[in-house]
Amino acid sequence: MLPQAPLMMHNALTRVDEECYQMATNKIQTGLRLNETIYEKVKVISTREQRSMNNFIEFVIQRYIEDYECKNGEIEIPLED
Repeated sequence: MLPQAPLMMHNALTRVDEECYQMATNKIQTGLRLNETIYEKVKVISTREQRSMNNFIEFVIQRYIEDYECKNGEIEIPLED
């Protein structure tokens, strides 16, 4: 019988400069539908900006929200009951 390799577990922690940091876990996964041209352009820009497509899209949306709130006031998110 051959010895089994130890199981590798992923625990959402990353080591930086000998300290452990927990990765962000408060993000909601969504499905996003884009037309092909927009998808390809986002892909090119995110590569040029050295970002993942997901990170780039989140960055662009965050910038839009900041601009919107500057013009229209802070968006209040209703509390769930």
